[in-house]
Amino acid sequence: MALLEVKGLVVSSGAGDTGHFEAQLDSLCLGEGELALLVGESGSGKSTLLECLGLLRDKGFASERFAFGGQGIAAGMGEAARARLRAGPVAYMPQSGGLPPFLTLGECLALRMGQARRLFPGFNEPRARDLVALAMREFDLHAGEGIALRDCLAKKPQALSVGQRQRGMFLCCLAADPKLLLLDEPTSALDPLNARAMFKTMAGMTRQGMAVLAVTHSREWAKNARVIAYDQEKSRQRSREGVTVGCFCEAAA
Repeated sequence: MALLEVKGLVVSSGAGDTGHFEAQLDSLCLGEGELALLVGESGSGKSTLLECLGLLRDKGFASERFAFGGQGIAAGMGEAARARLRAGPVAYMPQSGGLPPFLTLGECLALRMGQARRLFPGFNEPRARDLVALAMREFDLHAGEGIALRDCLAKKPQALSVGQRQRGMFLCCLAADPKLLLLDEPTSALDPLNARAMFKTMAGMTRQGMAVLAVTHSREWAKNARVIAYDQEKSRQRSREGVTVGCFCEAAA
């Protein structure tokens, strides 16, 4: 089943002396158990598109088709409706931040599960706990001599390294047992060993039925995923006076 359907998405940002920027996604159909990478250079519009797909924008975008699980998403959709989707079916992980500074990592996980439990009567909490435990075990296998993530549950974000915060935010995304997982540069703060663990864990979530879309600069993982790539030629052709365009299209397999 198609979880995310997009056609002709245009997300506008910026206005002023430097003009406007448009991030464009020609088409994307992402189903259960699929992994896709949004690949492009810095400033090409990857994060802008992911924010829109993660329902963080209520205006500044237009599309021919933008739907989650068959439900159309339109500019002007109320924050309550978008927040409900973000609390369960759609999980968005920013490149940095996202963890409440006044809660420990364990409390953040409990808060996320509690919110899903209240909003969604069919929420499968045992499955969510299993997903979190599965990811934590994978991360801790690659901790080496560093501090295992399971030993960070009683710590607040300011007591964690940037990489621990990033992995902790990933766990919080899983705590609501989402159907769609959107990740902005999930390996940006990780060393190569932990980056491989992150990608392996992301791929493992697709085997649990999730659809995963991750932003990255690197094509290192492309052989194991669909690639939605920045198209320099189309971006140049579609740019016009006062408007710079970053266009993304699915790369040929």
